[in-house]
Amino acid sequence: YYTVMGVTEMKKLYIISFSSFYKAAYARDKLSENGLRASVRRLPPELVKSCGYGIYIKTDDIGEVKRILAENQIAVKSIYRADENEFVKIR
Repeated sequence: YYTVMGVTEMKKLYIISFSSFYKAAYARDKLSENGLRASVRRLPPELVKSCGYGIYIKTDDIGEVKRILAENQIAVKSIYRADENEFVKIR
């Protein structure tokens, strides 16, 4: 949680999938260069048929994350937002 002008905001967890581990690691590095912390981990089995990797990032501005990835020409397979007990595909 953090507070901006008296309003408490909560960062949401997003999981972004890529076509390879290497693309996920590259995406993590580019986000890190822009001051955003992300980690590369296995994707939950309910999101992929085979084992895959993606980045996990907590943010209140997924648009900023998408912009950085696009600027660095990093192709994203899917983006999911973790809500309570489910994953919601947002791209």
